[in-house]
Amino acid sequence: MRYAEAMQENNDWYAKTSSVQTMKTWAKRPEAPRDLPEPFVTFFSSDASETFPTDAVFLPGDKTLRPQDIAFRSRLLGLDQKALTLWEERGRQIEKLQFPLSEIRWIQRGVVLLSSWLEVSSDTHAARLPFASVNEILIDPFLLRLRQAVAPPGECDEETWERSRDNLDRLGPLHFKFMSYGRRLLRRGDCVRAVAYQEERRVGWRKFVTPFLMILTEKEFLIIRDPEHIRRGRQGLYGGIFSFAPLTQIQSLTWESLNGTGGRDKGEFRLGWKAGGQLVWETSGVQKELSALVEAFNSR
Repeated sequence: MRYAEAMQENNDWYAKTSSVQTMKTWAKRPEAPRDLPEPFVTFFSSDASETFPTDAVFLPGDKTLRPQDIAFRSRLLGLDQKALTLWEERGRQIEKLQFPLSEIRWIQRGVVLLSSWLEVSSDTHAARLPFASVNEILIDPFLLRLRQAVAPPGECDEETWERSRDNLDRLGPLHFKFMSYGRRLLRRGDCVRAVAYQEERRVGWRKFVTPFLMILTEKEFLIIRDPEHIRRGRQGLYGGIFSFAPLTQIQSLTWESLNGTGGRDKGEFRLGWKAGGQLVWETSGVQKELSALVEAFNSR
């Protein structure tokens, strides 16, 4: 009896402290509500108007040692022809948030070593969805389907597409990681119209401009950059942030020189949304490429 009790105690310890707990936070592809925690089962069974998504990804919540401390909540993602839907567990309740595809203006995928996230923004909502990097085998195909739903790929033939991808080859000696990410993220059929690369530069006392790669295609505006808070550490070598904006949501791309404020070839690159608001990046030493990118956008 003592042996059995000791074995049970060992099993309990293993379940709580080993990789078993880590695996419980991995994403999965559920086929029905029965594959989800009880609150989701109750939600879909009690509301006949709620249809379980056919293209679904479940991101389990991550809790600390105390159940009341939740690092992030369990979420179910569903994609159909009209919207991206997010169901989030809050206690025993499920809250639903929808992103109509026609209103999604910004999709971001980030990875820093073992930590990853997917972020989606529309005219009225935003959601950040963390997950373990080991789950990219499920998340990246879902991200590609979401990109295609928001901005259908272009119609470049295979030869023209391959030739346009060669525009990124010159980055090899400058930033091999950005070049590799850029080539991998380009969808078949999306020809590259312009590329702008900025290396990390010191622009003031203890102030640096974050490196980035901007790619304009027929359908999307892509930005690849290092995570800013760790860009000068070793972790920055093993991660990146990839952002995608459909051109249908962009009102303007502009570059403004700030040379009058001191410094050589300093400026601000601005992305203006059709629904209002803008994003701004500090730039240095990349005026020619950004001006060409703006011209390519305006001449579509």
